[in-house]
Amino acid sequence: MKLRDLTDDELCELYGTADEATQTAIRIECDRRDMLDRKAAYVKARRDAAIAQWQEHTEAQIAAAERACNGYLLSKAGRAAGINPYDLWTGPLSRAARYASEELREFWERQPRITRTQFVDLLAAARRAERAA
Repeated sequence: MKLRDLTDDELCELYGTADEATQTAIRIECDRRDMLDRKAAYVKARRDAAIAQWQEHTEAQIAAAERACNGYLLSKAGRAAGINPYDLWTGPLSRAARYASEELREFWERQPRITRTQFVDLLAAARRAERAA
């Protein structure tokens, strides 16, 4: 029997009847699980923070695009399809290219559209570069 294969409840049950060596091994396994839980929570918190930063960046870019494009973010096809302009930033590039106005495409040439994945990757690369320096 591997302790790693047991559920937390099974470990608790076993602990009550185990010898001292097994109890020590169970405590070590519980510590390992706690460490993994802390690491997962840390990674999730960093990812959530990065996504929040991307959302702020995107909202700022949408506002800038609306000003630069005089409110014309959607092509005729985009307006006819009832597309939400925000979807041009959050959806696939093919959808953005199909429904973006010419003014918005020109805006994106000056200020590229960055997907959430690209933004998170850029933040991670910046952190790695910071640690390496």
